[in-house]
Amino acid sequence: MATITIGDPSMTIDGNTCRAAWSIDNEDLWFETDDIRLTPNLEAAICAVMPCAANLKHQVACRQPVDEDFAFNINKVARQMSEWWGSSPDVFESPLVTKTAQDTRPPGGGTALFFSGGVDSFYSLLRSPTPPDVLVYVHGFDIPLNATERMIDFERTFRDVASAVNARSIIVRSNYRTHHLTRKANWGKCHGGALASVAHCMSGHLASVQISSSYPYVHDRPWGSHWKIDYYWSTRDLRFSHFGAHLWRAEKLKLVIGEPLVRQHLTVCWEHRTTDRNCGQCEKCLRTMLLLAAEAKLGEFETFPNIESLKSTIDDLPKVKEEYLVVFESYLSAPLEPGLLEAIGNLVGRSRTDTRVTVPSLGGPTSYLSSDF
Repeated sequence: MATITIGDPSMTIDGNTCRAAWSIDNEDLWFETDDIRLTPNLEAAICAVMPCAANLKHQVACRQPVDEDFAFNINKVARQMSEWWGSSPDVFESPLVTKTAQDTRPPGGGTALFFSGGVDSFYSLLRSPTPPDVLVYVHGFDIPLNATERMIDFERTFRDVASAVNARSIIVRSNYRTHHLTRKANWGKCHGGALASVAHCMSGHLASVQISSSYPYVHDRPWGSHWKIDYYWSTRDLRFSHFGAHLWRAEKLKLVIGEPLVRQHLTVCWEHRTTDRNCGQCEKCLRTMLLLAAEAKLGEFETFPNIESLKSTIDDLPKVKEEYLVVFESYLSAPLEPGLLEAIGNLVGRSRTDTRVTVPSLGGPTSYLSSDF
């Protein structure tokens, strides 16, 4: 079994830019920001590397001591990932060495929320019982590092949203998804650790971190950020939580659909087939637009194309992934105009295969308000 060794950390400051880095398999893995001072602690490096090692069936070697709570917790994450994906529960080459507990909690440390501008992020921002006072976005995760113009556009909306809720905005850049080792791993299985890694680099400024749910409790799908593991990225002084898993994403959107910030800034697209914030052509955009159309709200959302293009765009979509087919099927019972329902029916028909995936509803028949999108 191959071993990934976490090298010595480094921190460099160049003008306003602070970079935290570690040598991982002879290439630096780094996070940098112009907004705060980062700390390249070992907990951050382990969060970044361990899920990738588990995914690739490798082991991790690290020689320096870590927080005692973290050592206990990260082994629980490794065991859960082993149950999900068949990796070895003994992902560490040797037991982690722990260091003497010290109270390093920053005085008045804030609560951070990773914020992408999507439905899950907005629901957490506007409905969490513990409103965040720090919003964090990582350039290089969803928006590639070389997509400069797209990032400039998103940064404006990100900073505007943070200002509107009186939160500090922090943008971090990272080569995580282009590093020769981490890019080999499945992003869907590793992104939770990547987010936790960023948070640990910011641990000198934070007391707690919130990660938004992707899936609800009733649809217990293994995923890189999940209610079964997100709490266990924690150390003694930095606590993680997972919020929103009591609801499907469609239900979250319905609960914030009237918020002006959401109508002005909602961003769900990751394929970016056009230069628009939401391309309006990929299946994720279409899933969201259909729900907004069913609620007669699509025309009120500034970041989406108008409804006139929706039917033709669905007609142009060759098919949807099997895992999302049930979502589009659910819209066949939505209050949409006949032509649009016909286009959805045709899309479902050409997407069907012999293997069907059934997503459980929240009780009773699946509806467009109890489906994941």
